[in-house]
Formats: sequence, structure tokens, C-alpha cells
Amino acid sequence: MKLTLNFAEFTSSWKTMHAFFTQVERIPSDQSSFICKYGEFPEASEIQPFIDACTEVLAVAESLGNPTSLKESIAKNPSYLSSNSAPEETYANIVWLAGLNSNAAQSIAHTYTDLQQILSPSEGTIKQRAENLKAAFIGNTGLIPIIVKIKGEAVLLDKKSTPLMKKLADTFSIFGKTTLINQANQEIGALETSISNLKVRCDDAEKAWKDAWISKEKAKNKYEEILDELHTKEKSCALKTQFINDLEGFFVAGNDMLQASMDVNNSINAIGRLFGEQRDAYMNICRISSDEQLSDYAWIAKAFGLPGSVSQWNDVQNSAKSFVEQSLISL
Repeated sequence: MKLTLNFAEFTSSWKTMHAFFTQVERIPSDQSSFICKYGEFPEASEIQPFIDACTEVLAVAESLGNPTSLKESIAKNPSYLSSNSAPEETYANIVWLAGLNSNAAQSIAHTYTDLQQILSPSEGTIKQRAENLKAAFIGNTGLIPIIVKIKGEAVLLDKKSTPLMKKLADTFSIFGKTTLINQANQEIGALETSISNLKVRCDDAEKAWKDAWISKEKAKNKYEEILDELHTKEKSCALKTQFINDLEGFFVAGNDMLQASMDVNNSINAIGRLFGEQRDAYMNICRISSDEQLSDYAWIAKAFGLPGSVSQWNDVQNSAKSFVEQSLISL
């Protein structure tokens, strides 16, 4: 059985999702603030659905959690990650499950290392040695209870995270329907043309005012009227440019976020799948193999790929342990 758990992938995925969430946080959470920051839009009816989608994304982000929220929870409850029950936030739950994985992988590696002694002829008869192996694998104090717990917790975590990730995907599809960005770009284009023309008119009006001998006040008023219009257009252009800047790379980052969210679910499923396969392997071998086979270290070593699988489980332990140790580092 090939072991392929890499807990560092969780960190990578969370960084990608966090980058998108941070960008969404720039968007004002109510329509009046939105208009104040970005100005009016021709299709104003699209503003509220866009804001609502941003609010939904951030609500999911809060449920998912991150290193900052995990640190806050640990500050309130130092035993937060050592509880028998999984934390509510998805990120904290993953870190908690990684801790279980680290301990389980260590137990499996140690058990494999001890098998040569457990199955030594000096440890008893064939039947006694076979029973010792069964106790180590599927006994009440053996590996099976540990493995079954992790399998079950991975399933529960998947049931928790999958609806959240689906909500992200459904909400992101709303962004794809908006024309606000196109509206902003079109308005910027029109405003830039208008601003360019107004600057010429403003220069001409200023010259006319300063050169005027008759109707000088009228010429001054005309200049100030054009100047006010220029400033209004420049402000509108700046607001729309701010909107475009705040959403630069928005859809690329969003698609990356969606892929990362799928990667998280795939990684959770990989944990459940690995420990489910491990459970099945122990149960099947112990139930269908003869005492002669179960008491024979060479046969068992071949069945479980020893000693190579020991280093593989050590890798799983180190990967999970490293992830837990670095889980509080800000993204």
C-alpha cells in the first residue's frame, strides 16, 4: 500500500483561499459604503447581489477558520487541540485530525518495528504468536481502534467541509454574472476621453479669461464651470479605477480558491481512504490467514511491505507533526 499523505498541501490550499478572502474583504459590506467608495453604476441593481455574495464568501471563510482564529481559540482554551472532540472550525479540525494522524502513524511504525520480536519463536507457540499479532493489529488496545477513529473523524470532517466548499462554488458563480467590472471599465474609458477634452477646454477657457478685457467675469465663470466639471469627472474616474484595482485578478484568484477548496476536500478524503484501507488490510489478514502465516515474520513482512512501510509511516508522522507545529503561523 502506497502512503501519499502530505499535510503541507493543507497549508498551501489555505494560503490560496485566504488570498481570495482578503481581496473580498476590501469590498464594502453595505450599498451606501459601496457607492461612497466606488461611485454610482449605471446598472445599480447589480450592486446589492454583488455585496451579498461577498458577505456570503466571508461568512464561509469565518466558518472555515484560519491560523489567527485558531490562535484565539487556544488563547481562550489551551487544551483546544487536545480535546477528544473535534473543534468546530474546519481549519482547527484539520489541525486536530493531523495530530491524531501523527500519533497513529507513530504507533503503526512502532508496531511494525516490534513485529520481529512479537513473532519471534521465543515468544511462544505458533498459535500464541498469531494471537499476539492479532492483538497488536485488531485487538481492543491495538491499532484498529486508533485507525477506525481517524477514519470516522475524516468522514465527519468531510461532511462538515463539503457543504462549505460547495457554498463557495455556488456563491462564486454569482460573481461571474455581474457586469459591474465591465460597467466600470466602460465608464473609465468614457471618462478618460471626456477628461482629455475637458482639459483642453479648461486651458482654452483659462486663457480666454486671463486675456479678456470685456466680460472678464463671465469668462472666469465659464472657466470655473469647466474646471468643476473636470474635477467631478476625475473623481468619478478615480472611484471606478479604485474598484478595478480592488478587483484586479479577482476571477483568477477566485478560480484558484475553488481549486484549493477542492484540494482540501481531496486531502481530507485521502486521510479517510488511507486509514480505511489500512483497517480493511488488518481485518482481512487477521481473519483469513492461518496461524502459520500470522506467526511467520517473513510472511507478514511481505504482506505489509516491511521494512519499507515503516519509513513511509514515519514520513506520514513527520508531515502531520510539521503541519501541526506550523499551523499557527499567519498566512
